Amino acid sequence: MRISGAMAALALACCAAHAAPLKQPPDFNQVGPLASSASLVAAQKSVQQDAFELGYRIEGDRDAETDLVDIGADVAMLTRDRRISIFDHGLERFIDLDDAAHKFRNDSWYGVIDARIRATAGASAARNMKQAGFDAFWVQSELHVMTAEDGVPEMVRRDSKDGSVHFFYGGPEVANYAPSEHRLSAQEAQRFGRFLLDYSALHPRIIADIVASGAVPARLSYLTQAGDKTVDTVWTLQSFAAVKAVYPLARPVPVDHTGRPELVIAMLGSIAAAPKRSAEDFEASIAKALTAHRAFQALLLALERDAQYGPCKTPCRMTKGVEAAAKRDPRAATLMGSFADNAALDTAIDALKAMKRDDLTDTAMLDAHLGHLLVQAGRIDEALPVLSTALRADAGLPGVYRSLGDAFRGSGDSVNAWLFYDLGRALPGGAEALSGVTAYEATMVKAHPELF
Repeated sequence: MRISGAMAALALACCAAHAAPLKQPPDFNQVGPLASSASLVAAQKSVQQDAFELGYRIEGDRDAETDLVDIGADVAMLTRDRRISIFDHGLERFIDLDDAAHKFRNDSWYGVIDARIRATAGASAARNMKQAGFDAFWVQSELHVMTAEDGVPEMVRRDSKDGSVHFFYGGPEVANYAPSEHRLSAQEAQRFGRFLLDYSALHPRIIADIVASGAVPARLSYLTQAGDKTVDTVWTLQSFAAVKAVYPLARPVPVDHTGRPELVIAMLGSIAAAPKRSAEDFEASIAKALTAHRAFQALLLALERDAQYGPCKTPCRMTKGVEAAAKRDPRAATLMGSFADNAALDTAIDALKAMKRDDLTDTAMLDAHLGHLLVQAGRIDEALPVLSTALRADAGLPGVYRSLGDAFRGSGDSVNAWLFYDLGRALPGGAEALSGVTAYEATMVKAHPELF
């Protein structure tokens, strides 16, 4: 039996059926990358939920060991050798808990999926340029992102007399599974399918077939490719039980960023150490600068204040009034002109780099804007140290986090890009400054609901 595109699309619908309506952006102070374990637990609907627990012995390109996974309504928790991977689709977070070392790391699931989407697009581009090694079947099996451009590779499905199901692609067998006696409800089957999309390297159409069977596989086997090497991964069911699953962070565990790039860790240190300023603090600094006849410094402070706390209202000094006071300083016209949508990037960058600064005590806004322009120009290596300087001076500027996220994403690191996007959205003014990121997340969910 050949699996056509139309049949496969119909089958995959069973994996996407679980998709909930688009979520409202969460409180990133509560669930973001710096959130405590207690805060993440507080964000749960319940610390304990009904789940089914599967024990699979997995053999392949690693030492054989039994993985234990608890699959609940919106969380799957995979335990392997005292390390727990939490796929939290209620919060759309991926949490790596090292139980032995007593620490955890918390990343956005949107960053994980964006990385998959971008890798899929890169593979499609390479294939269009006739580069070898980018067959759509293997790319879709690894990344689970289906696109109209790549289509659905044609597979052959065969039932065996023993009840097992076999799949062939391009001639050889690429996967097979044998249903067990353990039946799943429709919702449970969809949750199991979502876990396979989260964790396995099975093709989405084969996952859809397993979901449609309504049974837990007693045995599951599939091929993966790593360069010229082909690996046969085999899952053998060891146990099945209905359980009350407890969220693994229910006891206090410190957050840890080991494994992130050194630059990211340094920036997180800067955020922790940076001074915190209120709108009133800015107002006092603006007044002091104006009294000292340093109107351009006052303008920079007013812009810095507005970026965090919104446009000022009387009785404080409104930015337009400060701008008017600074009009005699040619730097003000240069800066304001660089904010225009039609400003030539390289010209604006050169002007900001050459700008006189020796009479300025707070240049956070200049560095923030220069870093933003450098990122827009694709000059990531130049942008990162400039943005780091802005962050050390003022960790409350949402635009800096947006630019840092764009810089890391532009360099191929979507996971750490979302770290900065989430930190930015936790700040006053962050929701508005990073609204484009939130809109893009909604676009991802709409395009690939089965992955969320």
